[in-house]
Amino acid sequence: MIIPEIEFKFHTLSNGLKVFLHRNTKIPVVSVHTMFHVGSKYEEDGKSGLAHLFEHLMFEGSPNVKPGQFDLMLQNRGGNSNAYTSYDVTSYHMTVPSNELEFALWLDSDRYTGFNVSEESLEIQKDVVLEEKLTYVDNSPYGSVEDESSKRLFSNSGYKRAVIGEMDDVKNLTLTDLKNFFNKYYHSENSVISVSGDIDYDESLELITKYYSAFNKGVKTEKPEFKDPELSNEKIDVVYDKITNPGIFLNYRVPKVGEEDFYAFKIISNLLSSGKSSMLYKDLIYDLQLCNEVSAGIYGAEDVGLFSISAISNEDKTPEEILEKIDLIIERIFNGEFPDSVYSKRSEE
Repeated sequence: MIIPEIEFKFHTLSNGLKVFLHRNTKIPVVSVHTMFHVGSKYEEDGKSGLAHLFEHLMFEGSPNVKPGQFDLMLQNRGGNSNAYTSYDVTSYHMTVPSNELEFALWLDSDRYTGFNVSEESLEIQKDVVLEEKLTYVDNSPYGSVEDESSKRLFSNSGYKRAVIGEMDDVKNLTLTDLKNFFNKYYHSENSVISVSGDIDYDESLELITKYYSAFNKGVKTEKPEFKDPELSNEKIDVVYDKITNPGIFLNYRVPKVGEEDFYAFKIISNLLSSGKSSMLYKDLIYDLQLCNEVSAGIYGAEDVGLFSISAISNEDKTPEEILEKIDLIIERIFNGEFPDSVYSKRSEE
């Protein structure tokens, strides 16, 4: 399958902000994405969760927008927004009718031109983040797997920290911490904006220049050095949680995004768990009935790739017998023992 090239235009504003524009007039909609080169790996020990908490607060007031009004104002114009924080970046995105592009750019840019977070908003969003952690991590079946795995895979880099942060760290974050974070990372030299959809190139660039030129230029931030040594042997740990069916979670450090072997692992993940004909599903669920859920996937970070395999056992099965079968499946892939038709199908997905 040949993937067509995507036409785009690239510009750099006088303050260093990088701009990508893509025109697609199929529907009268525009998407705006603003991304900052900062995520949880940039945090200091004892300040975990800072990048994620700051993301929440970017919707809680700016110099010209009152707290709680951002999403309401956008929805009244037919738009919607969201954001995410990863190890490496924080990204804000919104979608609006194409005739509301100028409003969207004004609304988005206003929150980056000055720190305007109140103590009240900070405490409210702390509670939101802590409740999020309780719901999706602490009190969710297998919810702690990602955090527990990261602690074992990494010891000397920011990838060891959970993006959502530790409870005590989040509770103790202050307005001063947030303001310092804003000044250090939220500036034009550390960000990129993309506008895609039903746009006119010249008009869009003119509007971006109008609203984002006031963006503080700042100093380009050096990313933390990746200092984790290669793993010399496997680590096997048993983590007890509030679950009835044991889960087996295998995690591997693999090549990072951009390296050729990273994309080989994407194909391997499809071979293992994409559809009912995949190797994990066919063997562990259908044929042997050892598990009720299986998956495999790869996560591409800036400095390293993470490849994972998970299997949730049926009640009368043991982790040991499941792990033995997974090892055999991995060995089959290593030896090229899978049908060519399966490879062709998975490599096209």
